[in-house]
Amino acid sequence: MDINLLTAQTPGRSRMKKALIAAGIFVLAGTALGAWQFFSRNPALLERILPQKDLFEGFERLVLTGAHAQDNFELTAVSSDSLGIDPATAFILTSKDDEVTTDKLKASIVLEPAIKFSLEKKADREWKLALAESLLPNALVKIALAAEVEGSAGEKAVRDYEWAFQVKDTFKRPRSGRNPRACPWRNEPLRSGQAKLVKFASATALAVGIYSPPYHPAPCRHWRAAQYRH
Repeated sequence: MDINLLTAQTPGRSRMKKALIAAGIFVLAGTALGAWQFFSRNPALLERILPQKDLFEGFERLVLTGAHAQDNFELTAVSSDSLGIDPATAFILTSKDDEVTTDKLKASIVLEPAIKFSLEKKADREWKLALAESLLPNALVKIALAAEVEGSAGEKAVRDYEWAFQVKDTFKRPRSGRNPRACPWRNEPLRSGQAKLVKFASATALAVGIYSPPYHPAPCRHWRAAQYRH
């Protein structure tokens, strides 16, 4: 075979190899970014996928007796609406059992994520649970109570209580006079990871010589005209 022909084919193969590598990097980066954004907006789904650990490991179980042992406790957030609970909200815990004490009740409560809390009795069979620090926006918080029911013959059965609350997400107003959503190339967009991925992919493609279009940023609209459009 002619040596000149082999030499002429080498640059084409090299360029094709670089193009495949760039495409692979782009796909992997896009998949990782998409998964991170999806699960950051759906923490409850991530909780279902990941293996669950025992929340009550190492905690003392509260022994309940009486007719209301199966539905003894109820927990509600003080500050909440349809969007979720406030990051700094407190909680009200009520019980149908008159024999429950504050010390035993606090020893049986566990939070996830692990946050220090105080438990104060406000009325008969009612307590206020206050967190030592504010919750993270858009987070999922679990409050659980380890308990067991004692029957008339002395037998005991596990009866744990669990509540899950979604924390409100924060709304950030653009600092400049333009809407970042309307002008993703002149201002950093709200979903900055997407723009960074596009810039990275473009830079990679330019480096291997498979992409060289002229750069024309899209015209921007004033942020007031599009601040509520998604």
